[in-house]
Order: sequence, then C-alpha cells, then structure tokens
Amino acid sequence: NEMYTIIVFPLLAITLGIITQIVQPYLKFQYTLLLLFEGAILGVLGCSIDMGLLTISLQEWMHLNPAAFFHWFLAPLIFETSFNSDWYVFRKLFLQILYAAFPMVMIQTGLVAAFQKLVIRSPGWSWWAALMFGAMLSATDPIAVTATLKSVGASETLAMIVEGESQLNDGSAYTLWEAFFENVVEDGKSSVGDIVVNIIRLSLGGVAMGLAFGFVAAFILSMVYDMFEVEVSITLITAFLGFWTAQSPSRFSGVICNVTSGLVLSYVGKPFITPKVRDPLSEIWELVSWLANTIVFVYAGVLVVGFIWSCQGDPLQWYD
Repeated sequence: NEMYTIIVFPLLAITLGIITQIVQPYLKFQYTLLLLFEGAILGVLGCSIDMGLLTISLQEWMHLNPAAFFHWFLAPLIFETSFNSDWYVFRKLFLQILYAAFPMVMIQTGLVAAFQKLVIRSPGWSWWAALMFGAMLSATDPIAVTATLKSVGASETLAMIVEGESQLNDGSAYTLWEAFFENVVEDGKSSVGDIVVNIIRLSLGGVAMGLAFGFVAAFILSMVYDMFEVEVSITLITAFLGFWTAQSPSRFSGVICNVTSGLVLSYVGKPFITPKVRDPLSEIWELVSWLANTIVFVYAGVLVVGFIWSCQGDPLQWYD
C-alpha cells in the first residue's frame, strides 16, 4: 500500500534480533529459540490488539506469497552455509555426510509419517500429508547443535559432519517435500514410481544447475581483480539468480542448486577472489545470513501462533 507498511515487520524483526543477540549470553537460551518465542508473542499481539501500522504489516506478512519468501530468504541461507564451508574437510567426510543427508533423511521422513498416521492419527491426514510433514521435520537447523558441540569441546570432524549434513539435508528434505506436496493437493495424482522419478529429476537437475552457475561465476571471477563491488555482486547473483532459475523456470530444486554452486565457489572460485576481498566477502555473507535467519525465525513464530491459531479463531486441539 501507499504507506509501504510491509517493511515495518522485517525492520522490527532485525531490531529484536539485535536486542536478543546482546542479552542472549545472559539468558542461556539459544538465539533462534528466543526469536521464535518473540515472534509468537508478536503473532498474539498482532491478532488481538490494534497496533496500527505494525498490525497491518503483520497481516501483510502472514499472507505473503510462500514462493517470494523462499526466493528472498532461503536462497541466501543455503548459499552462505555452502560458500563459507571448509571444502577440504567437507570432501574428506563427504560419504558420511551424504549417507546422513539422504538415506537417513528418507528413513526419518518415513518414521515421522508412520508415527503421525498410526499413533497420533490426526483427522483428515492422508499418507501423503504425513510424508510431507515428515519431510518438513527432517530439515534440521544445526545452529543449536554445533554451539553445544563447541561448548563441550567436540572434535572438528564431528562438527563438520553435522554442519555438512545440514547443508545437504536442506536440499534432500525440501526435495522430498516438493515431491509429496503434489499428491497432497491432488490426492493420488502421482504414483510411487512417478514420485521417485520426480525426486531424482529435482535432485540431479539441481546439481546440474548448481554446477553451471558455480563454474560460470568462478570463470567470471578469474577475469576480474581488485574489484570489490564486482566480486561481491557475482556471488549475490549466483545465489539469487541460480535459486530462481532452478526453482521456477527449470522446475528443479533451487535448494540443491545453491548448495552445489556454493560448494563449487568455495573450492574453485575462492582462489580467484582478490585476497583482500575474501575476508570481507565472507563477513558480508555472514551478515546476510544473520539478517535472513533473524527474520525467518521471528516470522515463523508469528505464523505459528498468529496465522494458524489467533487470527483464524480456531482453538488448538490436542494433536496440534
């Protein structure tokens, strides 16, 4: 609208993130957990109290197009994790990471689906919905786990397996979610064979797109030197354009595309980046990731409480 109220919520979320980051060491709770709780409070207040422009902004965000959300927030989060990873350690542990990110994610998805369908027995849930739900819960956030590992002095190898698995399982879990989603919308639209083929197509297509974007970006980086703005912009374009191209026109997995392109640039592209640009570039991506992560977790709290419960006037059931 003419007041541009849609910008109010992300600015408030970042402000909450700044305050939370300062007080978090004293509260002894994880940063993302505190953000989720703050978002839940915002959701309740936004639906029950008229807070003027903030309430309007919250309502706009609660009805935000999910595709827009994925493109603006998921793309940088996935790319930054891969781009700033240690390629040599990642390569050494690749088989263990791959095993944890694909076969184990599939097993976990099936177990969660079976528990939801056979034990909890939520009314109106098909097996496809249960499998989609299992895929959603299989995408882990490694922030709390890695922080705990560092605090107890765990080995770098174990920490890298956890971080590396989180990179790939974002892709595998989201790919499974996409494959099951079609059958939730139109029950029985695709057979089991069709879903398997679709998962393979999404995964391999995402890898191919990621390799293409990663190597093209590395080639362009090799032709420039001491151009800070250009080198930073190349990585930004790789992350956002690569995700959009894979996800929308090509109908592949944008998540896997960004995991792949980030790893390619981490290994092939970084030697071409001007030495004095490398550290600031990594810090810029850490900042972008922090901003996106902060908004995402506050937004998740708003959605869970505000959109699903308070704003809809639908009381929680025991299975919720």
